[in-house]
Amino acid sequence: MDQIEILLSRMEDLAAKAEKTGSAASRFLTPAEAQSVLSFFKHKRITLSLDGGFDGAERARAVFMNPDWGKYERADLFTALKIEFRQQDTLGHRDILGAIMALGIERDTVGDIAVVQNTAMVVWSYYD
Repeated sequence: MDQIEILLSRMEDLAAKAEKTGSAASRFLTPAEAQSVLSFFKHKRITLSLDGGFDGAERARAVFMNPDWGKYERADLFTALKIEFRQQDTLGHRDILGAIMALGIERDTVGDIAVVQNTAMVVWSYYD
């Protein structure tokens, strides 16, 4: 089984979970993975949304919903981590991501990272 087949199999499992429990969400997907999921997913009873925590996010989670159960709230799926650093430190996206990864945190639990001046905002997710 290649990586895409494994990913799509996981998405089918999440869709089945959403049908039974109302909702299920994946870890953060790369844009290519998200496109594969969108192209593959054809389910009549479950809806699929891609959500990265804010409009225009590059990395997104696949959110499967059973419409009979209602809608999801972003606050249930995401949190934001604000990192402030000294003005003289010139940290970028790579520096912030490297520091997070050095803590042993998996990449697919971290969404987009925006760095503006001496502040970085990191979109984070929780999993069942």
